[in-house]
Amino acid sequence: MAEAVFRDYDQAALDWEYDNRRQVGDAMDYVAAYTANSEATRLAMPGQLGVAFGPSPAETLDIFPPSTGTAGKAPVHIFIHGGYWRAMSKDEFSFAARAFAPFGAITVVINYALVPAVDFDELVRQCRSAVAWTWKHAGDFGGVLPGPGH
Repeated sequence: MAEAVFRDYDQAALDWEYDNRRQVGDAMDYVAAYTANSEATRLAMPGQLGVAFGPSPAETLDIFPPSTGTAGKAPVHIFIHGGYWRAMSKDEFSFAARAFAPFGAITVVINYALVPAVDFDELVRQCRSAVAWTWKHAGDFGGVLPGPGH
């Protein structure tokens, strides 16, 4: 019997639980829809794409404006994409901006390097850096986040 690495799961069982592409038969249909909807979003909602927030090529983000005018600064929604830390990028998740734009919010979709190219500590550092960059620069793109000076 294999050694448990988390509760009663051995590594193979744990990998199975985190593998949605094997768990969900039509998972790639969802990925294709994410990609198509995101491409359409980038055409319909031109924003600032590929803005660097850190030193590595993966550390970029996209900023999508609200679809309605706002009085003063707009609230900012930060979206961290899925993929179990091992797959996908911000480019498959631009469609998230469509959910917040009608309510006058700016959406920032961040990107980060994936495991195993980086370890999880570095991935978390990049996500934290993206949030800090967004907070610091929100005013530059018409946004406002809570905190001192905003």
